[in-house]
Amino acid sequence: MKKRNLTTILIASSVMMLSLAGCGVTAGSEPETSVGAESEAKTDETPVEEDFSDEKLTYHKVNNPSAEDASFEFNGNTITFTDDLETVKTALGKPTSEDQASNSDDPSDRTYSYGEYPDVVELTVIGGKMESIMVYDSSIKTSRGISMGSTAEDVIAAYGDAEVSKLDGSTEIDYDFGNFMMIFFVDKSNKVDAIYYGNK
Repeated sequence: MKKRNLTTILIASSVMMLSLAGCGVTAGSEPETSVGAESEAKTDETPVEEDFSDEKLTYHKVNNPSAEDASFEFNGNTITFTDDLETVKTALGKPTSEDQASNSDDPSDRTYSYGEYPDVVELTVIGGKMESIMVYDSSIKTSRGISMGSTAEDVIAAYGDAEVSKLDGSTEIDYDFGNFMMIFFVDKSNKVDAIYYGNK
C-alpha cells in the first residue's frame, strides 16, 4: 500500500515538473508572461481612485434655526432661498450671464450668474424650480456672519457642532434646516470659499 502511494506521488510530481518545464518555468526562474498579461499585472498594481458618488452626505443639526438662516444681503436686497423663484430673481436683479445648468442635460435648465468674477452669486433653476444658490461673493455674509475667508471653526461656532467631511474631492460642512440645506465649502487653508443654499 505504501509502495503504491509513493509511486502515485512520483508519477504526479513528474507530470507536474514536465508541465512546468514545457511552460518555460524552472526552479529559480521567473515565469514568462505574455505582453497582455504583463500589462494586466501592471494595471492591477496601479492604485484606483475610489468612487464616492454613492456615498451619502451627513447633514448636521443647526443650533437654534430661524427663518433668517435662509437669507443674505446682495446689492442692497435681501435674498431668501425659501422665497419663490420670481421673488428671488427680482431681488438678485439682472444676471450678468446665463448658461445651461451644468448638472442637467435639459437646455431649459439654467444657471444665472450675478456680479463679476470672482465675486459672483449663481442661481440654478431645474425644471422651472429653484434648485440652489451658490455664493462666491466675498462681500456677502450669511445671517450668522459667515463669509468667504471665515474658517471652518467660525462656521461650527456659528451653526453648531459638525464634522468637516471630504466627499467627491471637496471639503465641506453640511447643515440641515428642515426645508433647505446649507453647505460651506472649505479650501486647503481651512477657509470658506463657497456657500451653498439648496434643496435636499
